Amino acid sequence: MNRFADLRDEIVPFFQEHQLRTAKRDNFEKFAKIIEIMDQGRHLTVPGIAEIAEISQTMNQRKPSEVLRILRDHTPTISVSH
Repeated sequence: MNRFADLRDEIVPFFQEHQLRTAKRDNFEKFAKIIEIMDQGRHLTVPGIAEIAEISQTMNQRKPSEVLRILRDHTPTISVSH
């Protein structure tokens, strides 16, 4: 198995079955959504990258990220909300 397959096939299902009981549960759900997007190959498109950036922007952030601004600046044909 490769590392992505391990995440998709082992780690995510394990924590979906044995849910976290801490504040990390929300971050895990977002992480699992990103894995799903990647598994569908949507991370290879600009809208998919924008979706991942929007999700990750809400995870474990101590200071604002520049990811969405950079995406907006370099991909003017898509709308990135924040």
